[in-house]
Amino acid sequence: MTLPSLSYALGTSCYNLIPRERIDEYHQFTMTSIDGSELSAFYTRNNRPAHGPLDIPAHAGVYSVAVSMSPFNADLKYANGVNIGSNGNIAGSTHIYNAEQAVRTELHEPFETVSLLIPVDSVKEIQSSYKSASAITANYLLREYDEVMHGLAIALVPALKKPKEAGTLFIEHIFAAVTAHLFNPTCLQSVEIGVRLAVLAPWQVRRAKEMLAASLCSDLSLKELSEACGLSLSYFARAFKNTVGVAPHRWLTEKRIENSKALMMHANTSLIEVALMSGFADQSHFTRIFSKVVGLSPGAWRRQQLSLKL
Repeated sequence: MTLPSLSYALGTSCYNLIPRERIDEYHQFTMTSIDGSELSAFYTRNNRPAHGPLDIPAHAGVYSVAVSMSPFNADLKYANGVNIGSNGNIAGSTHIYNAEQAVRTELHEPFETVSLLIPVDSVKEIQSSYKSASAITANYLLREYDEVMHGLAIALVPALKKPKEAGTLFIEHIFAAVTAHLFNPTCLQSVEIGVRLAVLAPWQVRRAKEMLAASLCSDLSLKELSEACGLSLSYFARAFKNTVGVAPHRWLTEKRIENSKALMMHANTSLIEVALMSGFADQSHFTRIFSKVVGLSPGAWRRQQLSLKL
């Protein structure tokens, strides 16, 4: 299973968030979407106290979203010296700031964070889908505790560590969910009036499912699905879940599990063959996902089913 649109940037990206020699664990990826926009995410953990000052370079055209995964104290200042953040982060606190300016942060104790760079164009897209949307005017926003963002960040950590297993569709879905959650008028404490529930037309459901079913062993992006349905990426992601009941990546995972079950009914097909023919990265990835969804390992499930046929 290959990910042609996913590139790794382990400290070598043009946007190098933190010098790697100063931290204990660092994972980063940069993904280029079909439309050419760049999506970047970072997981950073440092177990040592008194890390000291850290300079984060400017990055034009994006908002930086930083989610605290553990409590720690830090001060944020723009390069011009304006204090933009307070200390006293708790797990789930979320900082959103315009990355047009360089930022210096003073880190006073061990920390663990997940950070994302969200293109300004993506923010404008989600806001334009709301009739009463108001654009962000502040350079910095702080949500002292955001349960949704905390959950999304937790879901993103394994994908940052093993992006090949997560796949483009899952990673793009996380970015779409973050953008839809953080930059809608409700989250920004604007008044939301008469927003229609996003749903897919029957032909759009058929088209999306056909494309997903045909992509069991390849990597399909959320952008490709949304364009085939004539919708924006953010609207499609919400509408698919509202209509089908699960997110696209979850629907695809379930189809892969169904396919693997059918293949395992043939006793002469090895588990590695089943894994690869069903779109999993390898047998380990297949075993982990199958066991989580079904409640049995693939081998145990196969033995159970074959014994019932005797």
